Amino acid sequence: MFQVHDQVVDIRTDTIQGTLEGCRLVSLRDARTGEEFLDRSLGEGVPSLQVLHAAGTSYPLGSGFKSGISYRRIADHILEVVLSGWDADGSLRITVDRETGDLLFEPSVHSRMRGIAALRWSIAGIRKDLDLVAPISQGFRA
Repeated sequence: MFQVHDQVVDIRTDTIQGTLEGCRLVSLRDARTGEEFLDRSLGEGVPSLQVLHAAGTSYPLGSGFKSGISYRRIADHILEVVLSGWDADGSLRITVDRETGDLLFEPSVHSRMRGIAALRWSIAGIRKDLDLVAPISQGFRA
């Protein structure tokens, strides 16, 4: 299901294949047809995880002073990408649904700083000819 090498995660299920570079989803393909759903060029320069503060400021997670990345396999169908940084630590937990092959991505952030309003995980590069249907708990900006 998961292969990790040089900060790249390859995910394979019976229905979908995905590739992450760090926490950035750079490829999402139909496993049967090979159809690519993301246009990688549209995602350049977009931070994958962004911390939003109540005061209106924001910063990309894991890109500042003393930042690092590690990977933790929790089970054969669960992998966690862990970002550590000076201002905050975060993670992106990836779970493969064993019955359907669907992927579930759960971003989270921890910080000693007060006033964190949200953590934004950007899926940049969704092809313009596709319609997105997703359960999103804190909104969507196109």
